[in-house]
Amino acid sequence: MKYVLLVFCALLLLITALIHTSFAQADSRHAPSSYTRIFYASFSSKRELREWDNRLRKKWIRIIRDSAGQPILRAYSDGKTRMLRKSLPLEEVRNQKLLVRLDLSARNITGRKASYKGVKVALHISTPNGEGYPQLNIPEGDIPWQKGGFTAYVPPEATSCILMLGLEEVGGEAYFDNVEIYRQSPQPGVSAHLDTMQPPPGRRVLRGLNVSANVTAGDLHTIASWGANHIRWQLWNGFTDVPSNRGGLDNYRSWLHESITYMRLLLPLCDSLGLKVVVDLHSLPGGRLLERVGQEHRIFNDSLTQNAFRGLWKEIATDLKGKPAIWGYDLANEPIEGFLPGHLSDWQQLAQQTAKDIIAIDPTRHIIIEGAPGGSPDALRGFATLHDVPNTVYSFHMYEPAVFTHQGIFGLSGGVRYPGSIMGRYWDKNALRQYLAPIRTWQLQHNATIYVGEFSSVRWAPDSSSYNYLRDCISIFEDWGWHWAYHGYGYSDEWDGWSLEHDSDPDNHNKPTTPTDRLQLMMDSFRREEDN
Repeated sequence: MKYVLLVFCALLLLITALIHTSFAQADSRHAPSSYTRIFYASFSSKRELREWDNRLRKKWIRIIRDSAGQPILRAYSDGKTRMLRKSLPLEEVRNQKLLVRLDLSARNITGRKASYKGVKVALHISTPNGEGYPQLNIPEGDIPWQKGGFTAYVPPEATSCILMLGLEEVGGEAYFDNVEIYRQSPQPGVSAHLDTMQPPPGRRVLRGLNVSANVTAGDLHTIASWGANHIRWQLWNGFTDVPSNRGGLDNYRSWLHESITYMRLLLPLCDSLGLKVVVDLHSLPGGRLLERVGQEHRIFNDSLTQNAFRGLWKEIATDLKGKPAIWGYDLANEPIEGFLPGHLSDWQQLAQQTAKDIIAIDPTRHIIIEGAPGGSPDALRGFATLHDVPNTVYSFHMYEPAVFTHQGIFGLSGGVRYPGSIMGRYWDKNALRQYLAPIRTWQLQHNATIYVGEFSSVRWAPDSSSYNYLRDCISIFEDWGWHWAYHGYGYSDEWDGWSLEHDSDPDNHNKPTTPTDRLQLMMDSFRREEDN
């Protein structure tokens, strides 16, 4: 029995190695044609490892050979941080969108205390404004060999950019191979749009709220009574167990058509209440590949789903053509590209194609584009403006600093105050303005229209901190003429952490009889005199 078990284990290791080898040889390693490879590490020799910053003993990080004789990098930790680092030449990466890809596996990863810790595949980007750590989100447990990847923008003001591989404050083993970094080639763009930086005479700044797909007529009356002039209607049906993640494209299409039919019923009421509607495709066809380390959207993983994305937007544009309440289409909420096989379009290309599809059907609508990954400000800076698409609006989501806005959720500690010292930096209105200033510069460079599609802070931040944060954000948005939508209205049937109507006690799920300070702030902001 002992020998049978040994033979079985040997075969299992061999199969794993063969799977790993097949990944290294797969055609899908080719990146999209708009990307050029600038870095590659195969860990074929110890000499190659000397080019990295590695101050750890061989016990923790070293090159080994798998059962098929292939060299791979092994990282081991007993719960501490064991990291390999490689500085990237700034002249190669500044003001560039990068694609980081590799093969990886892991065994017995335990003790992960926060979502950003664990097996680490990340870039550490330093700027005068602070530090950034774009990375893969890799779960605990055992991970079979698979491809992983993420995209990140390195701003022109970056002072360093360091590739990090290893383990952060977890136990277990991780294995890495075929690490690649690609740089996106310059994309064609334009420096003018029919919309301008400041709203022209007669056009309002959009000030409003995000709403869920099950918003009611009563909700719309309430939102209008507060003074909002638009809603960002999220076509969303949950995080994971939703039609976009199960049942295939037919099930997704059925759900989406039902959602659009329901929206059409309420659009006349929106029009009569003076509420413009931004249609936000929040749940994308195919959902996110939650079983993969990058958890990228499926539209960047297979051609069938990517083609369906374009086809569904044609159907939406046809169904909603001529509806006066519709202001524009937010093509994809917080897109995640991941590994990006070479036979598919990246988000830059797919957004351009989809926008052209829509305006061929209805040229009067605004096309709203968020950057990848995740709709962050830096992601937008790495996006080239679309060409030949009038009325394009560029969008980002504002949740920085996340350890403040998301305190008490996703494993983040509570008790974080604003203004105040957060993660070694003092955050106040000046810091927020400094953080957002690169977007303002990007806006001026491209004569672009900006829409802050989401911003928020959990209601239980101490000492009126959420009020202070929202007040300062809105003040900056208004100074720069940006459209904005708070996230979000209601969600009481899902989660009330963002609710303006609930007080700061996280255990109190009843709405007080008088407006909270955050709700009063929002109503006062909605009712500003319109810019002329």
